[in-house]
Amino acid sequence: MRALQLRPRAPPGAGRCVGRGRGAGRAPAFPPPAPPTPPPLTSRVTATRATAPDAAPAAPAPAGAPRRGLTYTQHEGNSWEATFEPTGVCGWIGGWRMGRGRGGQRLAPVPPPSVSSSSLSQGTTILVDPWLVGDLTFGDTPWLYKGSKKALPTPDLAAVCARAAAILISQGLPDHAHGPTLAALPCKSKPVVCSAAAEGVVRGAGFTDVTVLRHGNTATLANGALTVTATQGALVGPPWSERECGFVVEVKGEGKESPPIRLYYEPHCDAPAATLATIGTVDVVVTPAASQRLAGYPLVMGDENAVATARALNPAVVVPLTNADFTATGPLAAVIQQVGDEAGLQAKLTAAGLRARVVGAAAPGAGRAIEL
Repeated sequence: MRALQLRPRAPPGAGRCVGRGRGAGRAPAFPPPAPPTPPPLTSRVTATRATAPDAAPAAPAPAGAPRRGLTYTQHEGNSWEATFEPTGVCGWIGGWRMGRGRGGQRLAPVPPPSVSSSSLSQGTTILVDPWLVGDLTFGDTPWLYKGSKKALPTPDLAAVCARAAAILISQGLPDHAHGPTLAALPCKSKPVVCSAAAEGVVRGAGFTDVTVLRHGNTATLANGALTVTATQGALVGPPWSERECGFVVEVKGEGKESPPIRLYYEPHCDAPAATLATIGTVDVVVTPAASQRLAGYPLVMGDENAVATARALNPAVVVPLTNADFTATGPLAAVIQQVGDEAGLQAKLTAAGLRARVVGAAAPGAGRAIEL
């Protein structure tokens, strides 16, 4: 209802990283404008609490500098992972490496790299809202609604755990906090960051290193390389209920020539405008492009709100969340309507005069290299 890989030194002769246009040294086509300085976030959740620093806007890379970016891997539903490369990005797609040919689409056959989360210099990976095993149900009522995978078999869960520096669970609903997947993951000591609504599911699955974030809190992970900040997100429930969280994920760069990468994720595209105004410029927004309604009641609001989100955050890239791309059965599935799509989102962003370009995910389970 709602839903990277590490970069070792390139082998000789391998294609270079994905870019825009011809030539490895070409400057980005959409240099970011100078954004307003965002206000400080309210608190930081680490060993001690402190005021979070102001978010610095991303600066364009100087000529000849390594490209920065990430590799985005969509699973099915809301499940995805991203490997951040603040000093450059290359990606492997189904055992093929993206090179820089005409239009940035040349493929060179290169064996996939071995994956390890021990070396942050090879990329920092975060696993988000994993649904990797079994079916998706709400309240254990498959007769009412059941989601089933249509593309991916169960992956190597040990490998999934090994490449993730941390796990992020954005909401407490089963399409984000999927109990069977969390129970099956073998890395119970892996750091998990979650909303308050998801805490019971995460701890019930056996995870021991759990950080619960409320609005304005920040968790620092991966030896300081990765921070996750919670903001006000979607209203899931009656009007008087506490909103779920959106999240700003930031990965440190390495000096002035490699600024941090900032990514924003809110899976229902329903954050208050006042909250978005406090976040500042980000590099990437992961958001649904479409809206989903249950008998007219809004569940996901991508079609209505994705452009406003992009206008507030001024990202270079918008990645559509393919959160309905699975097989759904049952009476509830029959009354869910979807409005909007990825192509329509790009048209709306262009019409609004925004710099953001829509970069769709690769096939489920395959990485898409995104240069910033």
